[in-house]
Amino acid sequence: SGAMNEPNKSIKKTDIAAFVTSLKKEFTVIGPRPQKYYADFTSNQKISFEVIDKPDELVLDYTTTALPPKKVFLPAQETLIKFDGDRVRAEITAVPTILFGVHGCDITSFKLLDKALLEKNPDPYYKAKREATLVFGVGCIPDEHCFCASTGSDQVKPGDFDLFFVDVGDAYLVAVGSKRGGEVLAKHSKPNDANAAQGKAAEKKRVERAGLFKTKLNMDMKELASLMG
Repeated sequence: SGAMNEPNKSIKKTDIAAFVTSLKKEFTVIGPRPQKYYADFTSNQKISFEVIDKPDELVLDYTTTALPPKKVFLPAQETLIKFDGDRVRAEITAVPTILFGVHGCDITSFKLLDKALLEKNPDPYYKAKREATLVFGVGCIPDEHCFCASTGSDQVKPGDFDLFFVDVGDAYLVAVGSKRGGEVLAKHSKPNDANAAQGKAAEKKRVERAGLFKTKLNMDMKELASLMG
């Protein structure tokens, strides 16, 4: 279910390219795409969250990426301050961005980062990027190393994301997680209301996915913090 009881939508897979093209007129679109400079890595790690130049570069059925998408909010390198003679000024910049194709585990990591970087002493650089970015999640199929089901970190709900896409065959069922997400979907695509068959397909996919996890953590998650010191 979506924010404000908004019904799930659906968008044909063949319409995703036009959707991304339209989004790019208003936003920088960042998503999972193949990277040539990761040629020596395993096939999964050749995918990286980068700016999408052409719609067909977007890969939504990836497993894992070389680096997590949090790098959009916490880049490895950025200008923090500038000096102009005796004057010092903070350089806080953020452009309207769509982070497209984020898995549930990474969306959960954003919530933890928000807790650390926005609650008591907000980090102005992180805050600016976070507020300028809409997060579009996508359902995933775990590989042999994934253990997010053991920690519950794959479970997300409206409010954690702006839109969430689930593969239901020739289309994606789209859960609307925020008012802004719903507005952007309506403005840049022509979504339909999801039908009963698509809802059943999404539920079937969820059940099948739960049975694919090969790696499990046999421990009480409450003990994790003390074990990590």
